[in-house]
Amino acid sequence: MIPFEIIERLYSHLFPVKLPEIRNDEFNQVVIQAYNNILTQTIKYDWHIKTKYYLSEVRKEPLANSDYLCKLQILYLEQLSLFSETGNPIYNSKAFYYANIAKDLGDNLHYESLVAELEKFSNKTITLLPEIKMPMIKNRLINPSSD
Repeated sequence: MIPFEIIERLYSHLFPVKLPEIRNDEFNQVVIQAYNNILTQTIKYDWHIKTKYYLSEVRKEPLANSDYLCKLQILYLEQLSLFSETGNPIYNSKAFYYANIAKDLGDNLHYESLVAELEKFSNKTITLLPEIKMPMIKNRLINPSSD
């Protein structure tokens, strides 16, 4: 595994990407995948401040004309980071909700990847507050759209 200091040094050389107006969807997917890798690493090690920084940076990317996958990935990572930081099962449920969107659209490979990642993070200790009562099916919370 590459030390995170090297990843940050590479990030500072690669971002921000120049000439965003000439990027295509494939290029935007590569940009999002780079952020995905960085964010997954920061979430894995509970570096919440770094996670928030990189989430704010990825939101600055001009993805208006990108495919759904780029936008879905950002929403998913945001929920995953909130779950990692707070342990609140609502965020875990919302992350599963975004994974299920990929499945509903027929992107089973992406769905399986997101669910595998979520299950790794779901194995962390979760502090359930007594007032939060959510029905579960196969260790997944249902009703993800409620706040």
